[in-house]
Amino acid sequence: MTNTIGEAIVEYLLSLPAVTDLIDERLYPNVAPQDIDKPTLVYQLIDAQHVASRSGSSHLARSLFQFTCEADTYAEADALAAAVRSAYEDYRNVAILQMRIDGALIINELDEYSEMHATHVVRLDVAFWHSDNIIIEQEATT
Repeated sequence: MTNTIGEAIVEYLLSLPAVTDLIDERLYPNVAPQDIDKPTLVYQLIDAQHVASRSGSSHLARSLFQFTCEADTYAEADALAAAVRSAYEDYRNVAILQMRIDGALIINELDEYSEMHATHVVRLDVAFWHSDNIIIEQEATT
């Protein structure tokens, strides 16, 4: 079974105390459920490009994800954004869930406020370069 880049992102973020201390396991694809405790973290695939070579697939992709940090106060949303930002600084050559992630780059960040939900929001766009449709063999540990 081949894992997806989204599954690898979730696995990695939920392994980081700096993130889970803030959100516990409140990490959701696309949209957070209504009436849930905050802060929450939502991730969404914005764009994916599969790199081809002259001989066919290069098994390399670039996926752009948006992370939405939602909280009752700006300070909480900003702290969560800082934890996500820190997670992907100097992030390269990592194997997670049999997927190779060659690198990550934070390309955009913006602050918002949702009047409808009375929620502070910080959004981060992160580009990931990763393996595409190949399985990385994990070394057996004894």
